[in-house]
Amino acid sequence: MTTVREASIEDVDGISQVSSYLGYTQSSREESKKRLEEVLASHTDIVWIYEDDTRIKGWIHVFVALRLASAKFAEIGGLVVDQSYRRSGIGRKLVETAIRWSEQNNLSLRVRCNSERKEANKFYKSLGFKVQKTQIVHEQTSS
Repeated sequence: MTTVREASIEDVDGISQVSSYLGYTQSSREESKKRLEEVLASHTDIVWIYEDDTRIKGWIHVFVALRLASAKFAEIGGLVVDQSYRRSGIGRKLVETAIRWSEQNNLSLRVRCNSERKEANKFYKSLGFKVQKTQIVHEQTSS
């Protein structure tokens, strides 16, 4: 049976497994579990998983972004589909779930996508997303 449902802490291993396909840094199980617990406890974040035959094949993380100078909006914080199941509609179903949730909460939905990920950018455009701006991300790290 195929389903899109909200994630639970029991999904930590499946989420971590799928996350490795996109090159996300592999974290220890304890780190992954702590992160998932924090996201699940948040009032501004939600994670859905795509599950088929009790195996997680994809996930999407959406959060509500608050800005002092603009209206709040929802943003996709991550979307990953198991590489064996790409182009099978899983990503589309997950994004459509996020779109419906955003609409129900009167929020626009945004996604930031690395300009180098040509296929991902085409995917979001096919779902009706439009480029609003390009930007450079700066990060300060402590030494």
